[in-house]
Amino acid sequence: MNRIVYVANVDWYFKLHWLNRALAAKSSGYEVILVTSFTSIENRNYLEGLGLKCIQLSFSRSGINPLFELNTLLKTYKTLKALKPNLIHCITVKPSIYGGLISNVLKLPSIKSITGLGAVFSSQSPLFRLLRPLITSLYYAVGQSNAGAFIFENNSDRNVFKNAGIGRKQPLVHIAGAGVDTSHFCGLSLPLVGVGSDRPMVVLFAARLLKDKGLDTLISAVSTLRKRGLTIELWVAGLFDLASKNSYTESDIQSLAAKGEIKWLGAVSGSEMPSILNSVDVVALPTRYGEGIPRILIEAGATARVVVASDVAGCNEFISDKVNGRLLNPSIIDDWSQCFIDIVEDPLSYQDYAKCLESDVKAQYSDKVVISKFLDLYDLHCRK
Repeated sequence: MNRIVYVANVDWYFKLHWLNRALAAKSSGYEVILVTSFTSIENRNYLEGLGLKCIQLSFSRSGINPLFELNTLLKTYKTLKALKPNLIHCITVKPSIYGGLISNVLKLPSIKSITGLGAVFSSQSPLFRLLRPLITSLYYAVGQSNAGAFIFENNSDRNVFKNAGIGRKQPLVHIAGAGVDTSHFCGLSLPLVGVGSDRPMVVLFAARLLKDKGLDTLISAVSTLRKRGLTIELWVAGLFDLASKNSYTESDIQSLAAKGEIKWLGAVSGSEMPSILNSVDVVALPTRYGEGIPRILIEAGATARVVVASDVAGCNEFISDKVNGRLLNPSIIDDWSQCFIDIVEDPLSYQDYAKCLESDVKAQYSDKVVISKFLDLYDLHCRK
């Protein structure tokens, strides 16, 4: 039996975004092992109950302490060497760099999933500008083996690697998004005619609760519209990511809810999300940095909700402005306010956008489409 080892930075991220692919690999006859940082025994027990072997290995997702990172690299090396996998699948930045370098040393094939380039490539802060050439050089070193591939959720990120010469020995493969179960995420008719007057417009923000995701933009836009007489609600769902200095705290969100600026839904499970999506009119994501393709946008598309997102990498590959949704500048609050007014004034056009996006998701972003492409990659690299 061929053995695949997934290396991910944290358990909840793997559970939310990658479990469908891991279970598909298991169903296809692979032994599946997950190496990650476990934040709760409940998550570990859940994953082990599904037949995945789980190994604890702590990653500091935002830390840059050289001694800690060297220790993590050595522990990752010892773990992967002992496991003797046929294929290593590395997910996000540090696992891709560490796992990729180690796979080169061990002469094992590795797949590196680049799920968005993140702040290192998009931020203009002095620290990230200093780190950018270092990270690029490390990715270049990872790509020096002939065994493996880099996987991208959008072509913008793929082109960054291509232009840096990273993909000369390993293919740069585009597989759009994470894939959603379109039998689980499916739309109920919710006409937009009369929204904002006959009934409240409901806008959903669902994401990790990081400040760079743009919740403040939506709060300001909604506040402006309420003062102008529009009946509008802002629902917020998501996970706190206190490992990030950029995270909202629970008290921040509870304070916003207490003041009536948002309706706080908490951390919503995958089984609950379809019902919530079918209760809202708009899914909005004013993120200020490039993403792979945000899963919530795919889920919103599958349920035929109106999607309004930032014109940044990932979002602007999934959404074509005024075709299947709207793309806006995340920094211009008035644009977001005006977009919500446009929905009230021209609901039929926005319903058409939502239907178009629903068709796109079924054709390109379903579980069946995405998982099939990953299984083909696994089979290809395990045969070599």
